Amino acid sequence: FPNSTTNGTKSWVYGNASLYTSGASGNYVYSDSPGNSNKYKKDSYILATSPVISTVGHSNITFQFDVWYNTGNQENDGVQVQYSFNGSTWSNLGDPNDSNWYNDWYIVVPNSIGPGWSNTSGGWVTKSINLSTENSSFNNNSYVQFRVVFASTDYSSPPNNSGAAFDNILITKPAPTYCTPTNINTGYSGWNLYISNVIFGTFNNPTTGTMGTFNNFTSLTSLNAVPGGTLSGQVSLAVNGWNSSNIYDLNIWVDFNQDYDFDDADEHIIIKVNDYAGASVINVPINFPVPSSAIFGNTRMRISVSSGTVTSCDYDWQTGEVEDYTVNIANCTTNIWTGAISADWNNAANWSCGGVPTITTNVLIPASAINYPEIYSSDAAGLANNIELETGTSLIVYDNYIQIAGNLLLNGFIDLDGEGQLIQNTGSTLDNASTGYIERDQQGQGNKFRYNQWSSPVIKTGSSNGASFSISDVLRDGTIPSSPGPITYTSGYNGSKSPTFTLSTYWMYKFANSPDGSYASWFPIGSTGSLNPGEGYTMKGAGNPGDDEQNYVFVGKPNNGTITLTVGGNNDYLVGNPYPSALDADQFLDDNTPSGTGSSITGTLYFWEHYGGNSHNLKDYQAGFGSYTKAGGVPATAGALPEVSAFGTPVKTPEQYIAIAQGFFVVGDADGGTIEFNNGQRVFETEASGNSIFMKGEASKTTSSTKTTADVRPKFRIGFEGASITHRQILFTVDENTSDAVDWGYEAEIYEMFDDDMFWTINDKKYVIQASNNVDEDKEIPLGIKSSGEQISIKVDALENVDESTELYIKDNVTGLINDIKNDSFDITLEKGEYLNRFSLVFKPQNTLGVEEEILESGITVFMNNITSELQITNNSDVNIEWVNVYNQLGQIVKYYKNSSKETKLDIPINANSGVYFVAIKTQNGTLSKKIIIK
Repeated sequence: FPNSTTNGTKSWVYGNASLYTSGASGNYVYSDSPGNSNKYKKDSYILATSPVISTVGHSNITFQFDVWYNTGNQENDGVQVQYSFNGSTWSNLGDPNDSNWYNDWYIVVPNSIGPGWSNTSGGWVTKSINLSTENSSFNNNSYVQFRVVFASTDYSSPPNNSGAAFDNILITKPAPTYCTPTNINTGYSGWNLYISNVIFGTFNNPTTGTMGTFNNFTSLTSLNAVPGGTLSGQVSLAVNGWNSSNIYDLNIWVDFNQDYDFDDADEHIIIKVNDYAGASVINVPINFPVPSSAIFGNTRMRISVSSGTVTSCDYDWQTGEVEDYTVNIANCTTNIWTGAISADWNNAANWSCGGVPTITTNVLIPASAINYPEIYSSDAAGLANNIELETGTSLIVYDNYIQIAGNLLLNGFIDLDGEGQLIQNTGSTLDNASTGYIERDQQGQGNKFRYNQWSSPVIKTGSSNGASFSISDVLRDGTIPSSPGPITYTSGYNGSKSPTFTLSTYWMYKFANSPDGSYASWFPIGSTGSLNPGEGYTMKGAGNPGDDEQNYVFVGKPNNGTITLTVGGNNDYLVGNPYPSALDADQFLDDNTPSGTGSSITGTLYFWEHYGGNSHNLKDYQAGFGSYTKAGGVPATAGALPEVSAFGTPVKTPEQYIAIAQGFFVVGDADGGTIEFNNGQRVFETEASGNSIFMKGEASKTTSSTKTTADVRPKFRIGFEGASITHRQILFTVDENTSDAVDWGYEAEIYEMFDDDMFWTINDKKYVIQASNNVDEDKEIPLGIKSSGEQISIKVDALENVDESTELYIKDNVTGLINDIKNDSFDITLEKGEYLNRFSLVFKPQNTLGVEEEILESGITVFMNNITSELQITNNSDVNIEWVNVYNQLGQIVKYYKNSSKETKLDIPINANSGVYFVAIKTQNGTLSKKIIIK
């Protein structure tokens, strides 16, 4: 019904004012009913007719409306409401033959009100009508109509001096409910009879039961039934005080059509139970046919036991009990979300099949659901095979993920809240006809002088899968994360946050398959230029210096499946994670090896970090490229390009998992080819875990100090500083899958060189990351140094998964000096130039080891007896040996021995492969180390 919100403006009017016809069925409809001049209506005029009103499952319905009168001094004029089942035959709500008819369904206007639009209170008045108390005939799917009735003798049409008007008509009905059983006495007493257990499949509800009560167990996990099947189980009855001639009733009702009653023919079974044997517990088998027309979803089952006849709305308070349960009518070909209990995806009672979907389950989220599903951060992830979200529906994923094996038909909305992610398995498809979208937040630079390199996880909503898009198609202002806003664009240098959120298009570029890394190869795209899925782009922030971070929201159709780009030989390409989930960099490299599905790039990924500088001048940028291979990552080096500043301190190190929307560079190999992204590279990994990094300034997400996925490989991070470089870190990783030669995907060539620099040398090439399958005390790793002629400094940055007793030295092959870099820095001034063969990283100060037995300073001797396979330790000192560890060359413990006595001789069995091992002996005075050889 159309309503007016202004007092005195009349929505439906009849009488001496113009008729408002919008929403009314007919215009000046007239009928005449003769009768007693004071007791019956004379003339009536229909003002408005409602649409069909469904009252299924409702015990009452209320009409409320405001009414206004012009009486013309005529007594007993009023307003009437009628109902109809077919829209043509109308019945009065109330009895018009009642001698006081105008006090029943009529609002009567006394003749004390004079001409003019008025009423008794001087304004609109309200009349509420409750059907349950006024007229029980009004029920399912009826119409109502509102009439003005004139009982006066003014027969003009319309009456000259009378009128009525309606406004704010409101038809309400309370939530449907089942009847609460009412206690009755069936005529018997002295017996004790109640329900003691209900079993249906895996559902088991043993109860103590109380005679003469009604117990509601609908909050328990629901029972399951399938249309056309049978609801099979057992009801146990506890009885006491029976004699051999008694028969009593076990009634079961199930509301299969979900109309909130048990009155339909196929919704009731009754079982006559006798107790001729005088048993104290009787188990009654139940086989209740489920009609094929049963409506999917949760419905009510009522079980009643009594010593006499009862209805579904009764219980025998003398000798009986009633219990209610929830039955799930399951369409188990497709598990339909009902939301009957809550919004919790992981609550089985919210699903039509009575169970939470698995990766093999087809799922439907219908628009008719009570609540739409949510997957919480502390719960299990959401899983589905095929899944459809109907138009108008939503799925919210809080710091968790939804994983899909089959087809996604997305006509609704998926909100990946916080670190929520969408994963589609290999072979999973996104229906091209999908009209819906996802939202995913990501935080980038807030500073208008600093870049991020981005990649969108979505394309424009409603476009074809794989279609090109622009930044303005998919990016929204996420200052208020729950309410993404529009972005204004300017061609000027500076973005801003007020009065409207504005980004500068001047800094929006892509670098797509260009032959070199020079600035001339950057291609401007602005906010409307074309990008392909998987391509990266640059963009600066909108805030002032000090604004570390800005939240953005990507809104659109999610990318999925295999995405390919083409790169030329030795060309650079700014690409990025194209999915709304983390990307496994190791798997991406494996898929793009020379023998992989893609076969186009070198084995290193490069990540830009703009960590300092508050100017648009290139020379003031404090930024650089961090590098990543399967051996690990190293942070950017200040002054990553010759044009930018050599100052500042990088704060991010690339990790194995590439965050959502993160852009990065790849370099084509000698002949180039296809770069491939695919669903097999998609994983759930959060930035908070510490394993997934977005290369922005300060982190908005709390990062765990302990990574959720541990890399247990020994790693040696060596730092270098010089006059023309703030800090360079190089990485050496021990990995059993590698060798001392170049292993594709593990070694990272240096991306830029400075006048002062350090690198690993392999086959006359320079690397910042190197891997090998072993380290021992005899190993020497060549180390290259470039000097500007000023002093340089080398020291250990960090050791990961390396035994505490391990020592590290820089060996000078010219002077023969060995320099400890674990506990102190190695400082030296060299003449200007490159030194490719002079220095090495070594693990011992001098060549004194290599014998099988050695007397240590402490008086402790160590001997490996390869005949008996025992490590034999003799303690001739005054100190106690607390424990002994034996490590392999990867730094892994192969033997741990705890010594609880002060024995002078220990024989420790060792079962290990032949090779070099290291023994660490913990005494009360410290730890001793020794190399042994096992044969």
